[in-house]
Amino acid sequence: MNNFLRLLLITLLVIFALIGAYFIGHKAGEDKIKTTLINNTETVKQIAELASLEVTGISEINLTNNQPNSLLGTLNNLFFENTINLRIPYTAKYGVDVQNLKVNLQRTDTTLNIYLPSTKLMSYELKLDKSQTLGKSGWLIVEDYTFLQQAQSKLYLKSREELEINTAHIKHAKINIAKTLKNYFEPFGFKVHIYFDKKLVDDTALESIKS
Repeated sequence: MNNFLRLLLITLLVIFALIGAYFIGHKAGEDKIKTTLINNTETVKQIAELASLEVTGISEINLTNNQPNSLLGTLNNLFFENTINLRIPYTAKYGVDVQNLKVNLQRTDTTLNIYLPSTKLMSYELKLDKSQTLGKSGWLIVEDYTFLQQAQSKLYLKSREELEINTAHIKHAKINIAKTLKNYFEPFGFKVHIYFDKKLVDDTALESIKS
């Protein structure tokens, strides 16, 4: 083999070696980035927070001292009746407590299991500036802001308690978070399983509520 062919062969081998080293290094870099992203629990927290469920509605309460029809009742209603009907819009947010959240990630080459606490009512706010109030007062009753404040307080407690046990909203929040996490991590090549309070959110549940 003459010197020219020998030099050409060595040059080609060097080029192929450099190309191979590039792709091996590139693949290793991709794997490192992928591993870093998968193991980043802060990402899970951020996704869970962004995917929380916000609901709006109207809370309503009616308070009255109106008495049944009778002579005494009629006189009481005429002079002392105090009735108020209060309707106030609200905003509620369901999700997981990301501030105190300890994310548990378990992965293999093909699967990623994410364990989260159960979703719950995280915040609740009455829009007092948009309230609607209807009232009826007896002749001897003057306008009473204390009575209005009592109505607002009772309305807040009553409606919040109802929302805290609203299973439909709690379930919808779980599905929102599970769908978002799956959409984020599955492009990395994993089959993603989401658990809330150690209970798996199955594919049937994910399809039961449309995003």
